[in-house]
Amino acid sequence: MFLSACAEIGQPYLGEGVSPTSTTLANEDPETLSEPEVVSADVSAVFAPPRPEGYVSPVLASLGSKLVTIERGLITDLGDRFPGAQVERVVDDYLGGLVAQLEGETVQWLPADGAAPTLVSQSNGSLLDAGFVDDTLAVQVFLAVPGGIDRVKLVDGERETFTRFEAGRGVVAFSSSNGIQAVAIGDDACGTLAFFNTSGQRVDLGGPSDPECPVPRRPYFGAVALSPGGDVVAYTEITYREDGLPASTMLTVLELASGRTLLSEPVGAPGEQIESLSFDGRRVVFLRTGEIGRQVGLVDVIDESESVIAGLEGVQGVGFARLPLLLAEPPPPSTEPPVVDEAAEGEGS
Repeated sequence: MFLSACAEIGQPYLGEGVSPTSTTLANEDPETLSEPEVVSADVSAVFAPPRPEGYVSPVLASLGSKLVTIERGLITDLGDRFPGAQVERVVDDYLGGLVAQLEGETVQWLPADGAAPTLVSQSNGSLLDAGFVDDTLAVQVFLAVPGGIDRVKLVDGERETFTRFEAGRGVVAFSSSNGIQAVAIGDDACGTLAFFNTSGQRVDLGGPSDPECPVPRRPYFGAVALSPGGDVVAYTEITYREDGLPASTMLTVLELASGRTLLSEPVGAPGEQIESLSFDGRRVVFLRTGEIGRQVGLVDVIDESESVIAGLEGVQGVGFARLPLLLAEPPPPSTEPPVVDEAAEGEGS
């Protein structure tokens, strides 16, 4: 296998990415929208929040209502950050905080400053990822809705259409990084892997071509994850048995600028479903679901090795913390008895 000199393979970093255009996509009637025209990508600008030197992204996982990070085999309990709620998916917000998909299609934002969780969306879309608004480093949350994708700005809660698909198409998987959105789109054939800028326009970054579809109405691209710099993509390709059930999954890591394949090998056991890909520039972490339940898998692109992270029973979602989490400790519940204002009580008697 040939490995390029791309700095994504080695110490993870944010690196250079594709700048979005300055066009704003207004809310429109989904019935009148079709897929955006593919435009050329502008790779002249670099924008990314700073990362500490030598930072290696820890794995971030949700275990029921509890969140944990895993670094060098050590599991750190982050506690119950969304009290009483089952966390189905969680991503970092690039600001040291978290955005979570809770049971019941509720999406909440937990800022890094210790403030209480803020509602992002209620029963109106499922969490895909967090990303940037243009090149301002303001953060937005992407939500899957019927027929397309919406986005919500964390700074003010403004919600608008990101993109809409042609009839019969929908989101299979999504990843946002450094101004680029990679979207696996399902359709009546077997789907496509497309790239968008932050204005919702399709951009031509290379990537895999649409496959021939031996089993119609089954997604060929099952999961996708961009590197922190947005210039390397990891994705899975699913093969099916004659009865339409998944047979095996191939993991491919592709350098977009050169078209060079950095890794291409089967992942997981035959029949297992692979989901929730995340890519830190060297390692790919994912959920694998099979007869023994859910496990967290980790693939090292350099070593071409796959391993399982143990000790994560009941895992619901998994990814990398792309920037350090700066979560303030939540205030402990008070054990003091309530203070009674006796004077006020006397006045009311």
